[in-house]
Amino acid sequence: ARTRALAPRIAHHVSTRSRRLASRASARDDADALSSARQRASSRLHRFYVDEPLGPGALVRLSKEETRHATKALRLKPGSALEVCDGVGGVGRGTILDVDARGEAAVEINEFTRDTSSSGLDWDCIVAFGGLKGGRGDTLVEKAAELGARRLTPFVTTRSAVIGGGERDGAKSRVRKTRNGAGDGEDDDSSRSGRESRWGRVAQAASKQSLRARSLEVTAPASIDVVCRAIESAPLALLAAAGAPPIIDVLRDASDVSSGIIIVGPEGDFTDEELAALTAAGAKPVGLGSLRLRVETAALSALAAVSAVCEERGK
Repeated sequence: ARTRALAPRIAHHVSTRSRRLASRASARDDADALSSARQRASSRLHRFYVDEPLGPGALVRLSKEETRHATKALRLKPGSALEVCDGVGGVGRGTILDVDARGEAAVEINEFTRDTSSSGLDWDCIVAFGGLKGGRGDTLVEKAAELGARRLTPFVTTRSAVIGGGERDGAKSRVRKTRNGAGDGEDDDSSRSGRESRWGRVAQAASKQSLRARSLEVTAPASIDVVCRAIESAPLALLAAAGAPPIIDVLRDASDVSSGIIIVGPEGDFTDEELAALTAAGAKPVGLGSLRLRVETAALSALAAVSAVCEERGK
């Protein structure tokens, strides 16, 4: 009788011990897999960007900045192996031949591939971030590159800042004056080119750091008419809006999330007319939680959600 009374306790103890052993074995397997992944990541060749066509046997040159980083910071030298990337999906494995008097390294390409696995997402972000101050615009560019966005477009809205020579719908182009006061008929893009050039450099540096084969493209500012046309042709367009259904629910209900557009408005939000135009073009309003987010936070939150669902579906 005593044995029968102890039987349930013994069975519970054996079951609990079995679960603990199984859990430990699973944890060891996870640790081994993580260790292997880390070793593979640490053994990868250093990657550099070039503005030249790549192909087997091609001879390309690293810029002075890239050469300085390779030889001074990474201690690479003639004979060292490395990867070079053209920023549009082409990746070559090569060897440093020499460094010329101009401080540019010559690299011979031995192997060439089209890398689609590390190119990022086929999603574009259209964000009213032109007026962000204190480096917040640069932060958005950098993190959008790290999260895999394909393109980042400044959105010019009624309540957002005009970037350089960009203009809102219905506004007249600003005319650059020559020394004699006559207009030359071109937009004044001095401010725009400065900011966009910097964003381009930030995008390339972040793309390089995150080992992307395709660099984030920061495009020219777009008006609402341009954005509406992009929405109409996009497979899926998500519009960040307070009170809308959660973005995760909208993404999981969508039949195809392989590509699309994320749209985020300015700090003062869209006007009613702009919201009406965007939704009429086909944008789906999505919510990003109950808290009020800054422009760059909203864009990156939406991009992270898209990335998670794409990963979940193996896109």
